[in-house]
Amino acid sequence: PHNRMEADRVSNNGDGRQSPSSSSSSSSLKRPLPSTLYAESRWNLLAPGRTVELFTRVSGEAADHSFNGVVFFIECKGPEAVTIDGFSVSGTMGRTRIYAHKELGTQLGSTDDAEVWDTVYTKNLEQSRTMTTVDLMLDTPVRVEPGKKRGFYIHVQVPHDEGLNYQSYPDDDVIIEDKHLKILTGVGRCGSTPFVGGWWRPGRGLAGSVKYRAERLVWSPQTHLRFPQSLRSRIEAMLILWSREGSPLSILPAECLLHVFTFLNWDDFEDQASLVPPMNGKTKKRRSMVHFWRDW
Repeated sequence: PHNRMEADRVSNNGDGRQSPSSSSSSSSLKRPLPSTLYAESRWNLLAPGRTVELFTRVSGEAADHSFNGVVFFIECKGPEAVTIDGFSVSGTMGRTRIYAHKELGTQLGSTDDAEVWDTVYTKNLEQSRTMTTVDLMLDTPVRVEPGKKRGFYIHVQVPHDEGLNYQSYPDDDVIIEDKHLKILTGVGRCGSTPFVGGWWRPGRGLAGSVKYRAERLVWSPQTHLRFPQSLRSRIEAMLILWSREGSPLSILPAECLLHVFTFLNWDDFEDQASLVPPMNGKTKKRRSMVHFWRDW
């Protein structure tokens, strides 16, 4: 047993070089992962996430105001960017346009200045005699970087005050938030044209929902330490099993096993207990897999 432990302390780098491991964690792997797996160019570190719909506290049908349009903010909380795909709103509708503010992470400045807005949606929707709820999927999805804020402006061009429903909120209020983004209040638009004439009402915001996708951080040797401990511990355990002769996982090529890990999501195990059970009333301390990535 002593000789076998000594042999386990020598790790092959996959390119002919051998170096002593600096920790017992490294020696847990009986065979190394191929060094070619650590080239960052092999990995897509970010991938589009699934579409999520975030609803405001007050629905479009129950909103307390209506007129031609509303300006509001969306702030990305991180750690990765989000892509805004569309909105769900209520009103009698008509010619509808959605604008995104060109300047990232700034206040709106002059709301009347059409030059600072990009048109990301335009369509002539059939007017309804009663309030109706519609999905407005952007012609050009809008990306919001982590920690940044974008202004959005939905306008319905009709000659009356029931084109679009929106809600009154305190100034600078957070309408709703989740783990990826915040929806913040802005101003209401009273005017049948988007930028000329009419007037603006403060303390107004979106009533409906935002449809968005959060970019997903993909697991790789480079991003391993950015994931929660609950997920890292399971990956580490599977790598140790893969490296040991006779393990069912050992028949898999390393490329196959690591590819499977890329399908794991950030929060897949966040509500589950630690993989390592307490021993004698104390929690067993595990060394980080950083030794694996450093040594090989």
